[in-house]
Amino acid sequence: MLSSAPVIVDAAFASAVRELADARMGTEHVGPLLYSLIRAVRPRRVVEIGMGYTTCFILRALADNVADFEAERRDLSLLPFPHPDHYREDHVPRLVAIDNLEHPASLAERAIAVATDLDLDRYLRVWRRDLHGSSEAFAAEDLPIDLLWLDAGRYRTFTAVAREYWPLLAADGGLWMIHSTLTNLEGQAFLRELKLRQATVAFNDYELVSLLEPHKLAQNSVTLVRKISGELERIYTPMP
Repeated sequence: MLSSAPVIVDAAFASAVRELADARMGTEHVGPLLYSLIRAVRPRRVVEIGMGYTTCFILRALADNVADFEAERRDLSLLPFPHPDHYREDHVPRLVAIDNLEHPASLAERAIAVATDLDLDRYLRVWRRDLHGSSEAFAAEDLPIDLLWLDAGRYRTFTAVAREYWPLLAADGGLWMIHSTLTNLEGQAFLRELKLRQATVAFNDYELVSLLEPHKLAQNSVTLVRKISGELERIYTPMP
């Protein structure tokens, strides 16, 4: 039986990550959102810039995907519409988490400890360094990046990450999720640039959507950018 279930976490996991919840960070809903996203798209190479509450949700999703993959490959009848090509290579996901631990409210060290306690650290590599220049440290097996989660920064960080990490994102559907973009001037400025570029010279380079938590004044949104510059047309189910 697959590990997929209507409830995405069990009581032990929920209890373990509770100490990582910090209202100032505003990721109480982003953690479960990342979990569900990863469960759906099954990325192999994930990068997180800024560790904390979301780290363990990412790792739990990677672990659950491995369990499902192994069960499905043994018996494809577990799925209603299995795609055989998905199972030709082993599913060995990993999370590279980049954090310089300089934020005064950083929960990075606690996130590492909780991940270890939950036996999820097998999927985790921690880089204690600044995000700027860290892209040069990626080995060939770390690329391309399937999912990049940015939980740090202001306008200058957004643009720096776009310049340094966007070229490393998988061209056939790689995802970049950015936190806190909709209701502050710097996030809005960056989004306007993305939209202007998409409307003029990069229409076939990416898709984007932003989600707002309307009940919050700050730390209340995410933007998801999907890279499509190298995506091939996929028609799996032609109309009858």
